[in-house]
Amino acid sequence: MISLLIEDIKPCMSGLLKDNVFDGFLLHSFDLKVLTDFHIDGQINTEYLTEAEKEERENSRYLLWKEIRPTVTEIIKAHRTPLSMQINFILPQSSLEKVLKNTPENLCEIIQSFSFRLHFEDNALRLITATNYKGFLPDKSAEHNFDNSMKQFLSHYGYVFIEE
Repeated sequence: MISLLIEDIKPCMSGLLKDNVFDGFLLHSFDLKVLTDFHIDGQINTEYLTEAEKEERENSRYLLWKEIRPTVTEIIKAHRTPLSMQINFILPQSSLEKVLKNTPENLCEIIQSFSFRLHFEDNALRLITATNYKGFLPDKSAEHNFDNSMKQFLSHYGYVFIEE
């Protein structure tokens, strides 16, 4: 787990809310404090979906960020700068497999998911990574691979950050 302080908030927030930079990530949850509090649970209500829509989602339990981004953008645009905002993302299976491609199989089996949180508060934006394990794992190489991949992701989009 690492914490990265994003130095120039505006470009990152633009990538999050206006552009498609974060669209491929799964939304676990979203919390926003403005005039009132907003909470979005990213878990899909499967009973709402048709059978074709269920198959199309390939058993994903969570919404893609691109599916909820327009709604979130409208909520944020309607208010001043939020008091705080927290978005919890999960890597989709295809991205998880890319991060784990050079990891020994016995380690891969213990990794449940990789996730990260974007946390905005007191005019500071942080990205905090997390690795979710199915059991105890003393070898943290997969976690370090994920942390490095998130640094590369931010650098690819030109987001300047400091590791805390």
